[in-house]
Amino acid sequence: MSSSIPYSGGLLDRADALRADTDKLNELKHHNEAQFLVFDNLCVAMNQNQELYWITGKDFPKEYKVKTTLVFLGMAEDGIPVFAFSLTDEMDLWIKKLNCQFVDVRSAGMLLLDHRASIVAHARSILDWHERYKYCAKCGAGNSIQICGHKLRCSDESCAVEHFPRTDPVVIMLVESPDQKFCLLGRSFHYPDKLISALAGFMEPGESIEDAVRREIHEEAGIHCHDIRYYASQPWPFPSTLMIGCFARASSVELCLDPQEIEYAGWFSKNDVQQLLESTHPQFLPPQPIAIAYHLINRWMEIT
Repeated sequence: MSSSIPYSGGLLDRADALRADTDKLNELKHHNEAQFLVFDNLCVAMNQNQELYWITGKDFPKEYKVKTTLVFLGMAEDGIPVFAFSLTDEMDLWIKKLNCQFVDVRSAGMLLLDHRASIVAHARSILDWHERYKYCAKCGAGNSIQICGHKLRCSDESCAVEHFPRTDPVVIMLVESPDQKFCLLGRSFHYPDKLISALAGFMEPGESIEDAVRREIHEEAGIHCHDIRYYASQPWPFPSTLMIGCFARASSVELCLDPQEIEYAGWFSKNDVQQLLESTHPQFLPPQPIAIAYHLINRWMEIT
């Protein structure tokens, strides 16, 4: 199911065994057909046809390839190695000569509907992690990049703590009424105008997915729920979240909203939801298809 959701359905063999093989990676970096995906301020390069803009090994200037921190993303099906990197100031003049533009990854995800967005999500999350974790969380010394971008190590040998990329799990759930004829949708204060969606929240330490669904629904909407069913997950690279989509059944329909979190929430009939999906609802707009919330809502229409 998740293969139809944007940012999922990874196309690359991540080739974990190669990450620590320095000699092999150096060989792959200098492969003439190696592909490099370039980012600027976490926006990805795309061409005028709104396709990903790849730089091949033969077109990547050697002086930049040696100095640039490259993240190894994996191997394509044809055996071509794939890397990503962020622009540095010294590369500005070179990149301006190339026929590309930089597109935010949300917009890119809408354009790449054949799972290439999963490559972009992987790259963006790792590159963002490098920006956020320049210093050791234990002692404050600088971190050095290891295994071609997938590990950071404290540069102070008396500390030498290793850090790995993090993923923050979020439960997002479409709650059905007890009679399954309505679903619960809401909006937070920070949502764009008219957007309404499934309720969601970060998991806490020591929680199962089911525990988090029950807690979040009770905290935000004041109702208890049961019959929790997993639907699908979605990598959400802003910066490194895993959205865990679920359905749940409410025990009652009387809502008591958290005024700090929820601006509005209510029960929507199938007719209401159909209007949402057709963008004809008089009050609200649905999530964009790039979001797993859209797929949860659409799936509920199919199965109830």
